[in-house]
Amino acid sequence: MRLVIFLFIGLMSGELFAQQNYFLNGNATALGGDCYQLTDIWNNQNGTVWYADQIDLNQPFDITFLMNLGTNDATGADGVCFVLQSQGTNAIGVSGGGMGYQSFTTSLGIEFDTWQNGKSSDPSFDHIAIQKNGSVDHNSTENLAGPVQMDAFNVNTEDGDDHVVRITWNPGTQIIQVYFDCVFRVQATVDIVGEIFSGQPLVYWGFTAATGGATNIQSVCLTPNILASASQLQACPGTTIQLSAGASLNGVYDWTPGASLSDSTIVNPIASPSQTTTYTVSFTNLCGIQQTSDITITVDDLEISVPSTALLSCADTLATVPVSSNFIDLQYQWTTTDGSIIGTDTLSSLNTTTSGTYIINANYQNQCFDADTIVVSADYSDFNISMAYDSVLTCFDDQLILFSSTGIPETEFTWTTTTGNFVNGSNGAIATVDAPGEYTVVAFYNNNCQDAFSLNVSSNQIFPIVQINGDTVITCAQPTITLNTSSTAANSGYQWTANAGGTITSANNLSNITASTSGIYIVNVTDLANGCETAEAITLTTDTIHPAISTTLPDTLSCKNPMVVLNNYEVQNAADYSVNWSTNDGNIIGLPTLPNPEVISTGTYTITVVNNNNGCADNADIFVPINDNINFDVNDIELPNILTFNGDSLNQSWRPFLRSDPEEDIMPYLSEYRLMVFNRWGSMVFESTESSPYWKPDSLSEGTYYYILEYLTYCGEGAATQTGGSVLIVR
Repeated sequence: MRLVIFLFIGLMSGELFAQQNYFLNGNATALGGDCYQLTDIWNNQNGTVWYADQIDLNQPFDITFLMNLGTNDATGADGVCFVLQSQGTNAIGVSGGGMGYQSFTTSLGIEFDTWQNGKSSDPSFDHIAIQKNGSVDHNSTENLAGPVQMDAFNVNTEDGDDHVVRITWNPGTQIIQVYFDCVFRVQATVDIVGEIFSGQPLVYWGFTAATGGATNIQSVCLTPNILASASQLQACPGTTIQLSAGASLNGVYDWTPGASLSDSTIVNPIASPSQTTTYTVSFTNLCGIQQTSDITITVDDLEISVPSTALLSCADTLATVPVSSNFIDLQYQWTTTDGSIIGTDTLSSLNTTTSGTYIINANYQNQCFDADTIVVSADYSDFNISMAYDSVLTCFDDQLILFSSTGIPETEFTWTTTTGNFVNGSNGAIATVDAPGEYTVVAFYNNNCQDAFSLNVSSNQIFPIVQINGDTVITCAQPTITLNTSSTAANSGYQWTANAGGTITSANNLSNITASTSGIYIVNVTDLANGCETAEAITLTTDTIHPAISTTLPDTLSCKNPMVVLNNYEVQNAADYSVNWSTNDGNIIGLPTLPNPEVISTGTYTITVVNNNNGCADNADIFVPINDNINFDVNDIELPNILTFNGDSLNQSWRPFLRSDPEEDIMPYLSEYRLMVFNRWGSMVFESTESSPYWKPDSLSEGTYYYILEYLTYCGEGAATQTGGSVLIVR
């Protein structure tokens, strides 16, 4: 693994233990031999140990160390944490149950906890857990894995022994694993760089520990070369480079090939390869496992290059020129005679806003060197205003947004107008206007980048003229009314609403609707070309008053009364109405539309009355009865033979009569009747009519007169008869 070395300048809050390159803080002390005591056997101890150089989490690591958690079991506390953090080498957290790690808000911690804290949901056994951001609560979302029993075979690890701890990180799979006494215990899959450290791969690493009311002497023992060399290294021809392997249980190493190494049996030999060489080292790690690792040193001449040219423009007033090389970790120096360099001139890229010639010099650990040149030129003709806008004010858009852009951030815009009006934005890229007129925008970025643009805004905000046509009264004859709308807009949209009890029985988004109840009907007409809207209303009333028919009993049909006039009804609630009669079992003489038709047979007669003003109708049934029990005998008819005019007012009119009931008028029983009277010379002196069937000879002289009588009856017992006789008039 490649290490990035930082130079610390000034006063440090922690103590740097020079030989081992670790910072000690709080109660931490160096025990010698790369061993560090984090806490003593005292209450409320808090100690941290941080490696001086940051670790690169974009690279894998495999760290093995010894950890001693003390000898107090029941009264021992609180534990040790392996921590990755971004706070620095003087960081120290909360003591007691916080184990010196709690409160590191940006961190990943692997806790080796020896005390059961109920508020952190700790188990009763000594345990391991992987957590982040300074949390020690196992119920928190910051708990990534565990807790699991620390020792796979023993609930207690406060046994005074040095335990081998191994922690591995694979950035490819994003898996971090923990081994205790060479036995795998727990792992977590987490994007440490992206999720925890917000994309920053270089972080500090080390150890924290603390005591509270219970105590223990807690320590870690590391190796001088705890971080082994990366698997890929670089070297210039004719130079040397130091290699480093991991910790060995017995301190025995075997490097091959050994010809170009200073010593093939030590942990960190110096290599002097003349060409690219892969070195293999074999050793027994702290778990007693034989381990083999390969380290390849690529030997090559240093080469750097930059683009031959770069172009400054209004879109890119800052030229950034990157340096590419076959080496990493180079030292750079930029120079120029006619340009200017922005910022530091020792970066791997050039930043400039000035055209000119620029030279880059690079060296690798002062062992090999190279240089290259770039010419930066300028062309500012790309600065142009682009516009996006509607140029017509409508009712859809009573305000227009005028978008201007140059594609260049930090461009300044200024708007002016002759007859228009700005709602807002006259000093920005986006202006809002609400009046027709000419508008001009000027864009300014710098003295090299300026442009202007003018546009005309017109107005189309004419409202349509709307009329509603149709009847306004709902009647029984017209239960629904069609309302038609006309608009002066060539292409209109319609929306109807009904108030005050109105009901629309058709689609309400057409120019015409049907309405079925009284109310106020409102149409909103929108000119679809400009969005201008006009509302018009019409009020519909209702006339649905029905006529009311009252009836009385009709006359009775009989042979005496063979025809009945249907006049036994009255009509209310209708001054102007029409009548129609119908029957299923009767017989109507004449037109059924007569108000008082004649009927000649018994049955039910239905009268329908329609109000001619609104079409509302009512009907009633009238039953016409018949009397078949008429006691009339034509043989009982007597004909007078004398008329007297002697002043007693008797026998002064000639009429047939019944012998059994002389006073009853028999004319109703006769369906046909004709009487003709002649004098003795044969001249007719009287002939009956319908209105004057009987003979009353007021002015005739005394004497004998002769008559002929024809009659027909269907009543009782009788038939057609023709008879004659004489009658004497006495005065």
